Amino acid sequence: MASSFVSRGFSLTKTSPLFLCRRSSSLSGLSPVRHTSSLDPISRSVLFGSVSGRPRTPLLCRGFSKGVAGDDEGFWNNAQNLLQENKIEDAVQELQRGLEEHKHSLLLISRLADIHMATGQYDKVVEVCDQALELGIGERDGFLALQGEAYDRLKNFDKAREKYEEVLQRNPNNALIAQRLAFLLLHATDWTEYPKYHKHKPVVAAFDRCLELARDDPENHYGRGLAFYHGEEFEQAIENFKEATDLDPKYAPAWQKMSLAHIVRKEFEQSIYAADRFFDTFKDYYSKLSVDLTFGIDAVLFGLMLKRALCYLMLKDYRMVIGSMESLLEAGKDIPTKVKTEALLLQSQAHFEEGGFWECVKFSSDCIKLDKESYSAYKLRSEAYEALGRTSSAEEDRTMCLRLAGRRIMPEEEEEQKE
Repeated sequence: MASSFVSRGFSLTKTSPLFLCRRSSSLSGLSPVRHTSSLDPISRSVLFGSVSGRPRTPLLCRGFSKGVAGDDEGFWNNAQNLLQENKIEDAVQELQRGLEEHKHSLLLISRLADIHMATGQYDKVVEVCDQALELGIGERDGFLALQGEAYDRLKNFDKAREKYEEVLQRNPNNALIAQRLAFLLLHATDWTEYPKYHKHKPVVAAFDRCLELARDDPENHYGRGLAFYHGEEFEQAIENFKEATDLDPKYAPAWQKMSLAHIVRKEFEQSIYAADRFFDTFKDYYSKLSVDLTFGIDAVLFGLMLKRALCYLMLKDYRMVIGSMESLLEAGKDIPTKVKTEALLLQSQAHFEEGGFWECVKFSSDCIKLDKESYSAYKLRSEAYEALGRTSSAEEDRTMCLRLAGRRIMPEEEEEQKE
């Protein structure tokens, strides 16, 4: 019997994207979703400092000395109370009033920059950092680094790189900024353009430098693996992902990418193993980043479930395909339609391979109800009808396939089909 995804503790009742806080590359490349009126868990942790486990990339307000400017701490406390009441705009105004009286207050200007970062107002982060740099508040490198992160989020990669490199010119051994720069290069590279050969080399070199500075950081091995993955050197990518999981067996993103890389190499059993490790670890991994998993589930989770079932299909373990897809479809009513259709197709294919042609017809038909232009469903159903001797029904589905493929049935083809 297939293992139930529900029994693994997955929450599949909602499908809002997970807020991926550390890097948009950590799982699926999705950009984080940020809200200004009702903050997601990660933004709240930035504001209130409640991150546990492996922390989010530290921002400026961590490590400041409270009370350095006397009365400015009153404004800071007022702003903090407003944040607790989710009055974000009021908190910003309170900090701005405080800065009118204490324009050199690191306490206030750091907090203001943090709020803008947490609420996704990256252009305002840049402005606040410019103000701090102009007035000579705090450590210059700290505000330059924060500007770099803001420009990165704005996808202004050239400016972000400029800020990070300025920091590294003064402190070449700053492991955190070296890592940010390496991930920046990873994000800024257009991996969709061909040829991909050699495009990953500069990114690999950047992560090599990160490893010189911090070899025990799994993110450096993971990032290097991503560079090789995008450069289609999957064997090397797998090696780097394994090094990341050796350092941290619960490093879920590396397990996920490792599984996908094994699929490309047609190493289906290894892919299943890595996928299972991801399913076992992702909940704990993101809970350490203060992600509330009841808030939603990232599309990557559904995608890996489908890929895992495909691996079982390739290994001819049809019962596992059928059982795992049943678990997925029964787990929640809000599963995206595309995921449902792919799950139904996998079940249909598994039944066909087992000789269950009527079951194949049923699941293909269910898929067509959801997507009336599913070429794969019509094609699979036509083959099942043919195996059942339902030639007229098979012919109708083949005709539909031709229409969906943008072809017309020519007289010669009609004669060939009759024969």
